[in-house]
Amino acid sequence: MRATEQLGRYQLLDLVTQDEGVDQRMDVYLWHAFDETLDRAVAIRVMSADDPRAAAVTGAAQAAARVDDRRLLRVLDILNLPASGGASEPRYVRPAA
Repeated sequence: MRATEQLGRYQLLDLVTQDEGVDQRMDVYLWHAFDETLDRAVAIRVMSADDPRAAAVTGAAQAAARVDDRRLLRVLDILNLPASGGASEPRYVRPAA
């Protein structure tokens, strides 16, 4: 699936996976995207703030951001954006492999 959606400095390019939750609000999306500020490819995971896993995912992203190991993907950003009719928050961004 191709997208034209812009999330701040990130341009969503391709939907990689969509993991279905108990209802559409709980779906988790993985996007291949482009960071226009850093001029590089990234991966963006998108989930609703209403998802019961959201707090744990945010905590895991915050903990992963403190790890400095070249063998692991780095967390570069966590965004909490207003809902716009779909799953939108929180988001965490990692460099594409």
